[in-house]
Amino acid sequence: MSQLLRRGVLVACLALSSLLLPLLPVSTVAAQSGPAVTTDKDVYDFGEPITVSWSDAPGNPKDWVGLYPTFAGPPGGSSGATLWDYLDQGDGQTVTPEGTLTWSQQRPGQRDTWPLAPGEYTIYLLVDDGYEVVASTTIRVTGDTDGPEPPPEDEWPANPSDPALSRKLRAMTFNIWVGGTQVKFGSIVRAVRKARAQVVGVQEPGDNLERLANRLGWKHTFTSDDGYTNLISAYPLSAPKRSDEYAWLRFPGGGRVAVSSVHLTPYPYGPYDLRDGASTDYVLFNEGTHLEEMKSRLEALSALAEAEVPVVLMGDFNVPSHLDWTSATAAARQADGEDFVRPFPWPLSMSLAEAGFRDSFRTAHPDPVQQPGYTWTPGYPPPIGDQPANLTDDEVFDRIDLIYVHGPVRTMSSRVVGESYRNAHIRVRPWGSDHRAVVSNLRVRPLYRR
Repeated sequence: MSQLLRRGVLVACLALSSLLLPLLPVSTVAAQSGPAVTTDKDVYDFGEPITVSWSDAPGNPKDWVGLYPTFAGPPGGSSGATLWDYLDQGDGQTVTPEGTLTWSQQRPGQRDTWPLAPGEYTIYLLVDDGYEVVASTTIRVTGDTDGPEPPPEDEWPANPSDPALSRKLRAMTFNIWVGGTQVKFGSIVRAVRKARAQVVGVQEPGDNLERLANRLGWKHTFTSDDGYTNLISAYPLSAPKRSDEYAWLRFPGGGRVAVSSVHLTPYPYGPYDLRDGASTDYVLFNEGTHLEEMKSRLEALSALAEAEVPVVLMGDFNVPSHLDWTSATAAARQADGEDFVRPFPWPLSMSLAEAGFRDSFRTAHPDPVQQPGYTWTPGYPPPIGDQPANLTDDEVFDRIDLIYVHGPVRTMSSRVVGESYRNAHIRVRPWGSDHRAVVSNLRVRPLYRR
């Protein structure tokens, strides 16, 4: 075929195709879609409300959104969400495949952590109360985390000294882990008995505060009106007239002691954040939450102590003590691979020490290297029989369950109660909680007036 003829055939074919193409059926391909989560802005000023939107969520009632510091990595590790909500912004009963919510001072979601510390955060869309991530987006909160410069370690407050007194009281702090039924309730009862406690500050009692007292043969329980302070005792307990921060414990034959129990916010948890790479300023900023939680209680109990009332403060404080994060302990823990541990001025324990509260365990065991006294954690669950403890490789062990005393109270001894003699002074098997307990043998001068 000649060159000219080939060119003519090609032209004819092109012309014919141009006529036929409009008559052929057209196949369209829809754009790929899937779950998405977005925010109304990428950068927020400090304290500014954050509006989160989502679409094409998987369609489970308990699908949820969670905000985490980006440095903490994806959800599912030991660091909990800083803010979170089910998509129905309620109790996770309604399927909400698309929608919008706003976190703010007025509505900080399911975890009251507001305002956010300046830094970068990732918001995840997660499936059915679990940690499967189907979408995420990143935001930044601007602002200055700098507060007053922490004092150098040699200016940190020491643990105050005790007075000499006579009346005996054995006080125990015990987070019994969701009502004490996660392992065996009998293990919780045995722990209190073996500690020979006379008053117990109970955290996470669920509906089992009276059940625990009854199993011990005790008739005295106390729960504050706000449900925050929970105590059981071998001795009578009564509410003061003008405070929800403590209860009166009455000795046989007369005399009273003010006893209190706290369970502070668990997240953000400073040791985990430091492990995950947070700055000192970031962690100190977030510790303002614990200071605020303790403000009214600290004022009320300090006023009692100034009036020569014996005060015993028990609790799961969910924050370590500056007495444990020192140069000496940092050197020891860094040698064990915990490179993030450093001398750290935990504000709450420093505030308590400056107000005159004495850490009873550190009074009895002044050397935190020789006696770390870790209460978090034996595992969740702890070791049972041949079953090892459920612990992650990067778990941070610490002493966060504490007994403080103030006023005319003296610590004679203090012991950790837990799953093994390697980690505790008093052993109970099987151990029934994800926290170890602490029992302190005290001498007090009771209040005989008012």
